[in-house]
Amino acid sequence: MEIIRQYAPDSAEVAKLTRACEELTKRSRKGITYKVEDTWFDYGQNWMWTTIIAYDPDSFTGSYQALCPRDYEKILYSNDIPATVNEIRSDKWWRD
Repeated sequence: MEIIRQYAPDSAEVAKLTRACEELTKRSRKGITYKVEDTWFDYGQNWMWTTIIAYDPDSFTGSYQALCPRDYEKILYSNDIPATVNEIRSDKWWRD
């Protein structure tokens, strides 16, 4: 997927991800904080991406990648971030 890559901090993609983080943090029922960061998508392939990381005080690891590629793509192509966050949060597998 071409959208799964690292983005410059001043890019439109990071702006959308940051806006989604604000919405996700504001709506968190568990006190999870969401931040945009670069992390591994596939370590074995040396493939990194800019995505949303969840900082969960109740998580064993403390943090995890919050989005699957499907939801990541929804945010990057969204014209209405709050509505997109609502859609993502309504998924039965959403942890927060």
